[in-house]
Amino acid sequence: MRKLVSVLAGGALAAAGLVGVAPTASAAPAAVAAYGCTGNLVQTTPVTGPGTDVWANFQLYYTTTGGGTYCGVLVAKKYAGQQHYLELRMDTKPSPGPCNSTSPNDCGMYLQYAGPVKVANAKDKCLSWAARIDAPNGDSSVTGANCD
Repeated sequence: MRKLVSVLAGGALAAAGLVGVAPTASAAPAAVAAYGCTGNLVQTTPVTGPGTDVWANFQLYYTTTGGGTYCGVLVAKKYAGQQHYLELRMDTKPSPGPCNSTSPNDCGMYLQYAGPVKVANAKDKCLSWAARIDAPNGDSSVTGANCD
C-alpha cells in the first residue's frame, strides 16, 4: 500500500508540475565555464563589508592548458544588479600591479561581475591577487595568493 500511495502522490505532483527530474551526472569541472573561466574551482573567497555581509565572492579556477592557467572572477552578491565599482587584479609577481599596469586586471563599473582575468604559463608558480568592491555604503578589499 505504501508503494501505491507514493506512486499516486508522485503522479499527482507530476501532474501539478511540482516534481523535478532526478539530477544526472554533471560534466567534469574542467568542462564547465563560469563567467568565462574554465578548469577546476580552486578557491572561493568572500569580500565582506561592515559586519559579516558578503558583498562579492572572488572565484579562482585553474586548468593545465596554456602552461597552467589561472582564471579569476569577482562576482557581486549583495549589490548585484546595481552598477558599482569592481576591481580584480592577478599576477604571478609577489603582488599584482594597479589597474593601469601591465598586470592582468579588470576594473570598472559593473552590474554583476569583473573578469575573467587570466594568467597563463603559471604552472608551478604562485599567483597573487587583489579584489575590491566599492559599494553604495563603502568599499572593501581582500588580497591573497594561491600556489598550485
